[in-house]
Amino acid sequence: AKLRRAEGWDGCAGKVSCRSEGDAGGWGRDVRGETRFGAGRMASVAVVFARALGLVVGTIVLMAGLVKVTDAVDSSSHEMMVKAFVSYAKLWNVEAIGRNADDFRQAVGVFEIVAGTLLALPAVVALLWPFCIIVVPLLMVCHMAGATYTHVMLQEPPLAPLMVGTLTVILLTLHIANAVATTGTESAVAEDKKDN
Repeated sequence: AKLRRAEGWDGCAGKVSCRSEGDAGGWGRDVRGETRFGAGRMASVAVVFARALGLVVGTIVLMAGLVKVTDAVDSSSHEMMVKAFVSYAKLWNVEAIGRNADDFRQAVGVFEIVAGTLLALPAVVALLWPFCIIVVPLLMVCHMAGATYTHVMLQEPPLAPLMVGTLTVILLTLHIANAVATTGTESAVAEDKKDN
């Protein structure tokens, strides 16, 4: 339908919106409202996808952390981590700060347990501190970059940290996009209330 600008369509002179000619009753459609409705639906899909992806990534990271901290999950994987962190500790020279390989492994494991839990449960993060929805994935991206560097320097396949890091970057991008979309929607609603 052909669009035209109409003043005072809501009964208030001087207020301008865009509506379609030919609608029954002459009232027209609020094109801005339709645009926001479409954007809102897209934002809702992005939120659902971000939560699903966060659950997947968070579970992977959580399990990786548990394997590093305890042998209750998988004793063979835990023993492999104990041996691997001897080389990791030497690479990062943790002895310079008075720590050993076991301390390094425990610290990394605890970080992954906390980060994995928060990635998998964004609602909990939002209650604690809304900005954490972006901060936690960002910290996880940095962590995976360090893990990738470690594997490359030790000439080990960096596939696992690269995969988790890539998924976390996607998750971070979704959270940032959702935050921007939410801010834009709130601004538009506030503008409409002001106009009315």
